[in-house]
Amino acid sequence: MLIDGHTHIGTQHGWRWDVEQLMASADEIGADIVLSSHLASIFYSLDDGNQELGRAMCRYPGRLLGYVAIPSGRLGRAAVDAIDRYVGEYGMVGVKIYSTPRAKARPERLLSVAEPGMLPVIERAAALRLPILAHATPEECAWLAERVPEATIVMGHMGGTAIAEGDWIRAIATAAHWPNIYLDTATSTVDAGMLELAVEEVGAERIVFGTDCPLLDPHAQLARVTGAELTDEQRALILGGNLARLLGLGVGR
Repeated sequence: MLIDGHTHIGTQHGWRWDVEQLMASADEIGADIVLSSHLASIFYSLDDGNQELGRAMCRYPGRLLGYVAIPSGRLGRAAVDAIDRYVGEYGMVGVKIYSTPRAKARPERLLSVAEPGMLPVIERAAALRLPILAHATPEECAWLAERVPEATIVMGHMGGTAIAEGDWIRAIATAAHWPNIYLDTATSTVDAGMLELAVEEVGAERIVFGTDCPLLDPHAQLARVTGAELTDEQRALILGGNLARLLGLGVGR
């Protein structure tokens, strides 16, 4: 089973990626199940994007699964209530959180997920056994993992982001230290040995496949895993077994 644990629909930078395009792309790489979040709710609207994603899920029942995207923990109780609402109404299976990158001109303007206001969101997700896909630095993920050890934190892009300075070795070391941090394979970083080191240090059981489609090429993202020097068992866990286990889908180890 191939599960893509990191995709998006919505509008960004003047272009739109709708659910039909997402699912056509999933067909191209042979993805059986796709997990997605809506760009509108990642960046600014608690409800608009999540509602649109929920309606899209109804068109692809069992194949398109959703993350409740929380644009900021500073929304307070409304953010926690949104998790309950969209899990209850549409059966969303995870939570997506996002740290806004620093602007070079105003480095103090970083909206980080590692702040007290986000903790009720993480605690609610943990109580509902929802994995949390965090576009965040290793340090931010560690901050959350330490304070809510029962939460499952998936570090998006495995450190391969601007805010994490592309330091995937630091990301692997962080995940190796915190047993409730998983690594997501979706990244534009293609350094030799990256995935192999992650498996060696963290274990294949805590690495999950994602493409970040449409922002990254899903074919290239799949090739990063299929072309890595891994055993068949390790590859199967990464490509679907681990997410199936986390989501309670009844397959995988």
